[in-house]
Amino acid sequence: AKLPMEEYLKISKREVDLSVQIGCPFNCSFCSEKILHPHGLFVQRPVENIINFINTHSYSDIFFDATTFTVDKKWVLKLADALINNDKKIRWRTVSRVDQLDDEMCNAMSQAGCYQIGLGIETLALSVQKNINKNIGSHIMSGIKCLQKHNIEQYLS
Repeated sequence: AKLPMEEYLKISKREVDLSVQIGCPFNCSFCSEKILHPHGLFVQRPVENIINFINTHSYSDIFFDATTFTVDKKWVLKLADALINNDKKIRWRTVSRVDQLDDEMCNAMSQAGCYQIGLGIETLALSVQKNINKNIGSHIMSGIKCLQKHNIEQYLS
């Protein structure tokens, strides 16, 4: 049976959710990824598969569903290049750890149609960051400034 996509798109404001990654190489103590995908499993959807999905469907707004979209810079840059060079243009958003952002990726993602990134900051308290194995305090402002520089909205996810 086919999913009732027209009903889904009404609810999602015409945005479709495309899973592009499972697992996570980080060890945040609160994260369910280690339970759902044990033994360090981390898999990204091949770029060619993503482009094929975009080109064979009519969706123009996509949420690239990932644990930490920017964890593999080479993959991000390859996807951004493929999106930039693809005839069909899309608007998209995703999520990232703030400490995984850099100028080259933010620029490429912006050029490729990324308009928003949810940042998994969780807490500003350095002691709590340490307790949950997520020491990102020194990267928060630089990550946000990088996104702002490239006109990518940020929100806390």
